Amino acid sequence: MKYFHPYCKTKAEAEKIVLYFSKLNKINSVIIRPCLVWGPGDRVIFPRIVQLALRGDLPIIGNRKNKVSISYIENLTDGIVLAAYNNNSIGNIYCINDGINIYFSEFLERSLNMLGINWHNPKKIPYFIAYSLASILELFAKIRKSQDPPLITRYAVAAMGKNLTYNIDKAKIELNYKPKVDLDTGLFELKEWVRDIGGIDYLSKLYKPN
Repeated sequence: MKYFHPYCKTKAEAEKIVLYFSKLNKINSVIIRPCLVWGPGDRVIFPRIVQLALRGDLPIIGNRKNKVSISYIENLTDGIVLAAYNNNSIGNIYCINDGINIYFSEFLERSLNMLGINWHNPKKIPYFIAYSLASILELFAKIRKSQDPPLITRYAVAAMGKNLTYNIDKAKIELNYKPKVDLDTGLFELKEWVRDIGGIDYLSKLYKPN
């Protein structure tokens, strides 16, 4: 199988190891697969998005038609708790998300506009060009043994430009999982959190390359 990024490969390999020992009855395990976790408390991904948007460096990857499943942090933790306390979940895999599929560009636009950041007409980059550029930047970073991540990675390009939707029916049926926080409520709570920590200027400064 081809992976977009070592991060994806390591997660897939970790799942294989967990399932292997689970089938041998060496451990009791349940695997949770969230997608694009978002919400209050995010000090890595959303601050980076805001930072790029404020600089005018946050483009559209592809044709704006790719849809994604999103996982609000409170919905995700509810799903994890339900799986942890359900004996029938042992050895199973569950996708946990908000139960909606939304255009990624729409999700970004609503999130940023909610904070007062105008992102109505961003730059557009064809997917294959963005992916090729990310590959080159990752190669240069590897050659230079850079400790800082490149401006854009293949993983980020795939996350922004590919369809990434996942069905949660299994979690609904077997765990009685029901996403409690809808998109509008989640966006409001995110806005309140950003206000409480000092606004978008402070938020954008939370992202610092390693």
